[in-house]
Amino acid sequence: MPVLYFSLLLIAYYALHSILAADGVKAKLYRLVPARYYRLGYNLLATVLLAAIFYRYFTIEKRRYGRPTRYSPTLAYSWPWLEFHG
Repeated sequence: MPVLYFSLLLIAYYALHSILAADGVKAKLYRLVPARYYRLGYNLLATVLLAAIFYRYFTIEKRRYGRPTRYSPTLAYSWPWLEFHG
C-alpha cells in the first residue's frame, strides 16, 4: 500500500506540474501575476511538493523479510535479488 500511495502522489505531482506548464494556463496566469513571479512560484511549488513527496517516501514504514524496517535507500531494497551478503 505505501508504494501505491507514493505512486499516486507522484502521478498527482506530475499532472499538476504539466498543467501549470501548459501554454494556455500560463497565458491565463500571466494576466494575474507577472511572468517573473509566475516562474518563481512555479519553481518553488515544484521544489516544495517534490521534497514533501520524497520526505513522505523515506519515512514510510516498510516490511522486509516479515519485520518492519525504515527505508534504506539502496538498490537492494527495490530488487532483493541484487542484495549481496558477505
